[in-house]
Amino acid sequence: MSYAKEHDLTQEEYYRYVEERIDFDSMIDWMIFEAYSANRDLGMNVRYYRSMEGDGKWHYALFDLDLSMNSDASFDALMTGAWDIIPRKLLKNATFQDLFLKRFAYLLQHDLSQESVLAEYDKLIGQIDGEMTLERARWPKALDKEWSDYAQDLKKQILKDRVGQLKQSIAGYMGRPLSEIEAYFTQD
Repeated sequence: MSYAKEHDLTQEEYYRYVEERIDFDSMIDWMIFEAYSANRDLGMNVRYYRSMEGDGKWHYALFDLDLSMNSDASFDALMTGAWDIIPRKLLKNATFQDLFLKRFAYLLQHDLSQESVLAEYDKLIGQIDGEMTLERARWPKALDKEWSDYAQDLKKQILKDRVGQLKQSIAGYMGRPLSEIEAYFTQD
């Protein structure tokens, strides 16, 4: 982080130095999933790991998403804080922007498409619904509303145009027209 803070990552030499140490694919996926879920609890919940047995690079890990999916999808919360120095600086680099936007388009058209997320939601709700009934019977005052109400609230968030929200958000953050972001969604 100190290196990124002190160097202009739009310069090839400095960009490559960071690329040799951080797995950009994991960082990009992490950024997109965090923004999609609108996680508002990032302050102390950013996790990284590095294995000396693998590539030796730092990888990002999703952690503690219990305060997510209760507002619109956005990069706003993601790009504020001391930990975001590296992503902010990298998003100024044209090479990284292209890499980021290609992965962004892929994830939003596949893994994070409304259809994919709803299918996973239905599968998971089906797996835990019976258990939640038992949990509510054992801990009746633990929640202020019914389990099914929480599940429906989550489904309402999924049914919002989260993909559209993220396209708008990243276009605004990067200072690029939405049409430039949309162009990535027509590529293979």
